[in-house]
Amino acid sequence: MSRKGYAYAILILCDKCTQGLTPVEQQAWEQYQYLEHLVRIAKAKAYLKLKAS
Repeated sequence: MSRKGYAYAILILCDKCTQGLTPVEQQAWEQYQYLEHLVRIAKAKAYLKLKAS
């Protein structure tokens, strides 16, 4: 994720804590969470692959 994308995710988190999210921010937050999920899966698969060899 780019620095700009990461900064936007942090901004969304701050908004979520203080005033809730707009529908656009909610969608962006869900996309960010999904990407983070994919990264965790990729890291786990890479770890298992390295461990097996």
